[in-house]
Amino acid sequence: MKTNIFCIICFVSIVASFSLTAQSAYDIKMMQAQQKLNSSKTEADYNAAADLFSEIASSQKTKWLPFYYAGLCKALAAIKLKTKSADILCNQADAFIHKCDSLNKDNAELYILKSLNFSARLNVNPAARAMKYNKQIHHANEMALKLDSSNPRVFLQKAQAVYYTPESFGGGAKKALPLYEVALEKFKAYKSDNSVMPHWGKDIAEKMIDECKAKLLQSSKK
Repeated sequence: MKTNIFCIICFVSIVASFSLTAQSAYDIKMMQAQQKLNSSKTEADYNAAADLFSEIASSQKTKWLPFYYAGLCKALAAIKLKTKSADILCNQADAFIHKCDSLNKDNAELYILKSLNFSARLNVNPAARAMKYNKQIHHANEMALKLDSSNPRVFLQKAQAVYYTPESFGGGAKKALPLYEVALEKFKAYKSDNSVMPHWGKDIAEKMIDECKAKLLQSSKK
């Protein structure tokens, strides 16, 4: 009897140890890929980061985060490109988003990513694409807000949409500034126990607040 109990304990310990090791290996790879993403500046950098997350996703087919980050990298690469070739990157981002959607539906982070990818498509030709993609950006942002009103990236994306809308259509720095400030406050309050969860955007909010204030100051001197 004692021998059986000892064998069971050993088996459980081995299984637990294996699971912990596997989880740790996944976390390490994710954090390494995140470091590449965080240091990215060019389209090539973002595509390289996307490849790292895609490689992780290929061996972790039930986890949504590698697919999410691969899609995020492709969308950010498309924003850097700003030509018709960006649509190819957006299509690649959509493929990752679709897979992510099948694994974790009704996720605020995913709607924020959808909004970002629509913005990348809009950037290719704002005048010709505004009517189509502004509606989709607005819908994605509202869905994200409904799912998680504490998420700072929701307000960051809403601010970005307002900032890059011409003043004659209700946009501009003055109207975007309060949204950026709300986003920054929420970034300061936002906490996550999971180090591989999305945490990007605070630096963008800070930069855009400074940019909005500079534009408003310049306008007041005219």
